Amino acid sequence: MHCNVLELRGLSGLDNVEDGLRWLAEMGVRLPVISDGERGLFSLYDGRIIRQPAFRMSVIDPSGAGDVLCAGILFKLSELLQRKRFECLSRVCSRTINVWASCWSRMRRGDRDHARRHI
Repeated sequence: MHCNVLELRGLSGLDNVEDGLRWLAEMGVRLPVISDGERGLFSLYDGRIIRQPAFRMSVIDPSGAGDVLCAGILFKLSELLQRKRFECLSRVCSRTINVWASCWSRMRRGDRDHARRHI
């Protein structure tokens, strides 16, 4: 699952990224990835916090940055996983995007409990 730090705070109610990653893991998310703009990204894998600093570059327009990040992660995972497992992962990601969009929309309207039940 990928979200940015603002979305993580909205879902978990936690300000600390590492605490938020652990909360997502407790909720059943197996590979949480949190992007934090210029600070880079954070993930939790095999019980360890992983941090990837952001690359220095001139930002023209941040629109779609999270989508591109997810595409890069999925591309690398596709190289690492067998094709059949990747096809399954693609279906799961597609479903996750649909559920996440619904949860985020409801959460923005103030219904945090709905989002927490459907992560």
